[in-house]
Amino acid sequence: MDEPHFTRTHLDPSISYFLFIGELKAYGLNDFVAKALEREFNTPFKAISIAPDLIDTSSFDNLILINPDARAEMETAGQKVAYRTPMADFSKTVSQSASINTVLDTLLERQDHVFVWMFESRPELDLGHDGQVLLLGPKADLIEHLNDKTWQYETFSQVVPVVNFMTCCGTTALKHCLEDMERHCQHGMFVSASHSAGGAQSMVCQCAEEALSRFTNDETQYLISAYTPHTSDPTVLAVVGNENEVYVAGVADMNIVDGNKFRGSTFPSTLPATIQADLRDHTAAVGRELGKLGFRGIYGCDYIVTENDEIFFIEVNARKQGTTMEFCSALEQLLPEEAPNLFDMECHAVLHDGLPATTTEPDHDAIINGHLHWGTFNHKVEQDVVTTDIIRQNIPERALFAETAKKGSHGHVILEHTGKDVLVRSGTFLGRVAAVAATHDEMLQELKKGTHRLAESIVNRETNRY
Repeated sequence: MDEPHFTRTHLDPSISYFLFIGELKAYGLNDFVAKALEREFNTPFKAISIAPDLIDTSSFDNLILINPDARAEMETAGQKVAYRTPMADFSKTVSQSASINTVLDTLLERQDHVFVWMFESRPELDLGHDGQVLLLGPKADLIEHLNDKTWQYETFSQVVPVVNFMTCCGTTALKHCLEDMERHCQHGMFVSASHSAGGAQSMVCQCAEEALSRFTNDETQYLISAYTPHTSDPTVLAVVGNENEVYVAGVADMNIVDGNKFRGSTFPSTLPATIQADLRDHTAAVGRELGKLGFRGIYGCDYIVTENDEIFFIEVNARKQGTTMEFCSALEQLLPEEAPNLFDMECHAVLHDGLPATTTEPDHDAIINGHLHWGTFNHKVEQDVVTTDIIRQNIPERALFAETAKKGSHGHVILEHTGKDVLVRSGTFLGRVAAVAATHDEMLQELKKGTHRLAESIVNRETNRY
């Protein structure tokens, strides 16, 4: 039965409500969405979050948890299970839920419209209600096309520098492309299905046979590119207002392991200021191309930088990035109080086809040499583990940023820990760490502390060891 596993909601008649639909890793962003809607409509807003994460709920307000797959897993395992459900499946579950439909009916009796925001707009989400439910973000039917990596390379190779690449369809063509590319790639090849996130459908390989044993779908589009040794993996977060207006928030350094697995980021980037300026320019150019296609909202671009300071585009993510919360929290401290934040910009872009008139660019040079540094670590387990303890969030992440900016202090917070005595399935997030400090070194120390705390909260299910 596709009905909620947990529900805790309270409706205040003096407040308008919007829905957040997605994983709880983005829960903290609800405050920024609420602030954006309050600025737009001059009335208070709060979120009702609908999430698939069956985790400890003590830190969350106005929450509905729904995940029939995880519920079935718990019945089979005989214990609490953390299980990551694909967003396409979760969106369908939410769309078909009678309980969620009842929540919408209740809200629409009180207000004319209900806004919905997602970490990534999904075409599978269909909440009906004849135009009274409005998506606050990029158009969902555009996202699938924009996230196609073969399309990205064919399109953006005309706009930004990319490594040597080939695209093809099916395994026979893939074999020919790999054999051809292999002759010219001294350091190996990067192979990806057209749609891949977090390294799930991509790999770095040294020979054609290695890739062909992994990729067997004869109907899939593939991207094959020369693996390029590099010293940095920067990522840039930005907002498209329209085809002419793009706001670039800043440059962070990603932590990539095994060539394609994202584990976190640190900010500000340690790259030279001139390289960061080029990265921002490239990202703005990509954003203008997205704007021409009708994209409006937050997006991110990933790059590599070689030891010779060559920049190469890797991909654009037509959605919020994993570090959107940290960028928003930092900008809140770095920009003038009246300046729009990222969700103010996205809201204005969706509703008015442009950025707010009061949009203020960050002083990027001052940020690079400033005293607000943050870092994140995402602990995604690669085998089934069991938690032995719960790590509760001891301070709101925004408050940690504010305290550091005001006092020059340092600290870290554990976010979205699954809870105690939970079987965490392979590929699922155990939790995240966000560290904030006045210096880069202090931030790294706090990040290390948080990472260690997360690791200590689990044992391997098979060996019963940490």
